[in-house]
Amino acid sequence: MLRKIIDKAFECAFECLKRNDIPIGAVVFDLETLEIISFSGNKVELNKNPLHHAEILALNQAFEVLNDKNLENCGIYATLEPCSMCMGAISHAHIKKVFFGAYQNQKLIKEHKPEEILGGFSEEKSKELIKSFFKNLRDENNS
Repeated sequence: MLRKIIDKAFECAFECLKRNDIPIGAVVFDLETLEIISFSGNKVELNKNPLHHAEILALNQAFEVLNDKNLENCGIYATLEPCSMCMGAISHAHIKKVFFGAYQNQKLIKEHKPEEILGGFSEEKSKELIKSFFKNLRDENNS
């Protein structure tokens, strides 16, 4: 069922390996037809950008292909369990099903936490800014 999708993800991962990038591949696909919409390998080292994970790049391609920010009819397959950054992006894209090959070493994620996370600075100002933005957006959509 998912064989074509899994094979494409591994093809992307092996391409990463050839260029000494972390070998992870990801594929976004239509949940109903299993048609591949987009795919990418990890390009963190290639682009010298820590945000260029395979999942993020595949999501960005899917947004372009479908001309939509809502991927609720899509699934994603990654060769490795998505990290917290990628899971956040997957969630914001409204992807309903996530499939992956190997489980991630959670120790790796725990070791790379910031020393401190501080919040609440200008909290009211920040809240008002966001509330105002979404109120204006709703007003525009209702008119």
